[in-house]
Amino acid sequence: SETLKMTARGFIYAVYGADYRKEMIHSVESVKRQMPDVPVTVFADARVEHELIDECRLFDPDLGPDENVIRSLSRSPYERTIYLDSDVFAAAPVVELFDLMDAFDLGVVMDPMQSAGPTDDPQMAGFPWFNCGVICCRSGPSLASFVEAWLDAFNQYDSNSDQPAFRRALVDSEIRYVTLPPAYNCLYGAFPGYLNGPVKLFHGRLRETDGAKGLRMKYDPARARTRLNATSQPRVYRHGLGIQVQTESRLARLLHLMRVWGPRAALQELRRHMRRGGARNWLDG
Repeated sequence: SETLKMTARGFIYAVYGADYRKEMIHSVESVKRQMPDVPVTVFADARVEHELIDECRLFDPDLGPDENVIRSLSRSPYERTIYLDSDVFAAAPVVELFDLMDAFDLGVVMDPMQSAGPTDDPQMAGFPWFNCGVICCRSGPSLASFVEAWLDAFNQYDSNSDQPAFRRALVDSEIRYVTLPPAYNCLYGAFPGYLNGPVKLFHGRLRETDGAKGLRMKYDPARARTRLNATSQPRVYRHGLGIQVQTESRLARLLHLMRVWGPRAALQELRRHMRRGGARNWLDG
């Protein structure tokens, strides 16, 4: 049974189907390697037993799959929650997201695609799209009200995606939300992108399953993570024969600063960093 006493912070998953339950185990293992003391609760359509999962709660059989997944946010046993899709891999601790929820009720990363979708208001064209694979939130009336608004919008839209309704609910509700940096939800297998600093949460298929709709691995996740985090300096990545990462050379960076600041000021700054032994880091941005 669901306890009334809430734990301070934890992760939740909401998964349907054996293939996604199996994939979720890979995600949980990555989370526990980085944050072994943070509990994990799983909402699922069947019981999941694993030594790293602290609790498993079954979905409400009277509700549909999407409604159960969305309602998992308000059913979370934690005061501060980080929801993860089954294909999210943790490469570093993200406890700062729990702390961020002291000031906000909700936190998400903008979706890199920013595609059009069902909307009943042309004025929403200027409102960004967000990806729902990583959501951090704070339990309370604001979150509960937002979840209901999300469900209402989902039932109104003719879409098999929850993200158009999520966007509509953000507009309609008064929840206090924050846009997180891409490092907390890097969809490396879907679209080109820009990164600055190390990626902490990678979002892409963690296992290959033949014949499972949507469960297809485009890139080897271990290789992608190694390539994207080989440097923390500003970089762009794109897809070709594998994932290609491009950074600005130090010479190009120096020439750019000379154009912006003027040659004399840029060279003086370079000499100052050289005396401190930090010229490379400075040019790497």
